[in-house]
Amino acid sequence: MAKKIILFVEGQTERQILSSFIKRTLDTNIKISIINFKGSGNFIKEIKRKVWLQIQSPQKDDIIFTFGLLDWHGFKDKLPNNVKNMIEGPEAGSQYIENLVHQDKFKMFFAVYELEAWLLSEPDIFPNKIINELKNRISSKRPEEINFNEPPSKLINQLYIKHLNSNFKKVVNGKLLFEELDKNKVLEQCPYFANMISDIQNIISDQRNNQ
Repeated sequence: MAKKIILFVEGQTERQILSSFIKRTLDTNIKISIINFKGSGNFIKEIKRKVWLQIQSPQKDDIIFTFGLLDWHGFKDKLPNNVKNMIEGPEAGSQYIENLVHQDKFKMFFAVYELEAWLLSEPDIFPNKIINELKNRISSKRPEEINFNEPPSKLINQLYIKHLNSNFKKVVNGKLLFEELDKNKVLEQCPYFANMISDIQNIISDQRNNQ
């Protein structure tokens, strides 16, 4: 059987748009299997069980590694009250989930502040009517600095409504944009994303060296 990595994501939207982009960015022929949850709350509740189901499955020898990916925006709202104040940033959030799962073949990542931030690294892929205002709105910030006050998906949706009289549809519009997105621009402008890709590439490389 072909070797694979498993990526656990929040929902159906991420499942539909992420696989080809992550595979293209990793530049690998290794299979990427994506398993989705119904929201970040369910992700936190179920991630340990689902990771261990995969690691202990009959296909366990085909699994190189497992990863989790959530939006950082809204993550802390889903945590128990006694944990929220202990989580200062994405690194602490990753450590919390990794401790929860307690599996050597699992690593947790966050899209800061949302998956849509990666799209903001290349404004020119958006419809012409919104490009100028989008560039003006984000000109002084890196994509991963678009924060809780106006997270990327909210900003993009506002501009779609204003200029296109339509909501931004994550599955339909997002999928098309991710197909056009230049991976190198995201790697250059989104350090959290670049670190995630580097970590995954290193794990794949280590696996090949140990074969």
